[in-house]
Amino acid sequence: MLGRAGGPLAAFAAFGVFWGVWGVLLPGVKEQTGASVAGLGAALLAIGLAALPAMLLTGRIVDRVGTAVLVPALVLFGAAVVLPGLAGSVWQLGLALVLVGAASGALDVVINVAATGIEASGGPRIIQIAHALFSAGFLVGAVVVGLARQAGAEPLPILLGTAAVLFATAAHNRGHPRVSRRAVKRRLVFSRRLAVLGALCAVAFVVESGIENWSALFLETEHGASPAAGGLGPGLFAAAMVAGRTLGQGLEVRIGDGTLLTLIHEQFFDEAARDRHQSGWTGALDKLEKFVA
Repeated sequence: MLGRAGGPLAAFAAFGVFWGVWGVLLPGVKEQTGASVAGLGAALLAIGLAALPAMLLTGRIVDRVGTAVLVPALVLFGAAVVLPGLAGSVWQLGLALVLVGAASGALDVVINVAATGIEASGGPRIIQIAHALFSAGFLVGAVVVGLARQAGAEPLPILLGTAAVLFATAAHNRGHPRVSRRAVKRRLVFSRRLAVLGALCAVAFVVESGIENWSALFLETEHGASPAAGGLGPGLFAAAMVAGRTLGQGLEVRIGDGTLLTLIHEQFFDEAARDRHQSGWTGALDKLEKFVA
């Protein structure tokens, strides 16, 4: 039924599994490495610093070879996620997270290109459901690892299990069609609108990352929650994301590119007031369209 979309959708879910595992595993990693909160935060910063250049490089590679890199990206990420479980100090953790961040950034680009390629080639719209599956994987990973830590599981065996999920997903994607992309050369142009959008996205990602990475640690250290209860912090956040993204997929399927919002203004004093309001709203919406286009 899913056809060629099945592989990329499974990759989104497996990607989410790791981040759910990681968020709930963080208290155990902190204890294993003896990191302070500040030291742990500095080590986590390595993920983002490594992911950004990896995304840029992967984008160029995908422009050349298409989605043929999907399986290698899954295997590379699967190998990288084991490394934090071997870290015995903060600096070792930081180095491990550099590799995790780079592999994560690369995989993030590839799975999104694979999903959008399916849509662009006439396949079903799957971006919303793909991200819903990421959140569903996150939810499952968070809850399962909370229970595993409650039973005494250590970080390394948990991360080895997560790697196995990623390797299995890579095997599942071996038959995925290798869709090539036609690279379009564009010069880099600074846009105020893109800068504003980028700043808003950055704020949103800071909030999202804060909840995903720190909520379990906060619940356990500040409120004395058990590991199983701590896992519900990021887990419930992921459940809300699943609901929102699934609803978005449903609306997209039902409405498509149709009108989402209609503004109605009534009860004017007279026709002249109506005409002035119509002119004002039309002008404002025209400017808004130019701003966000």
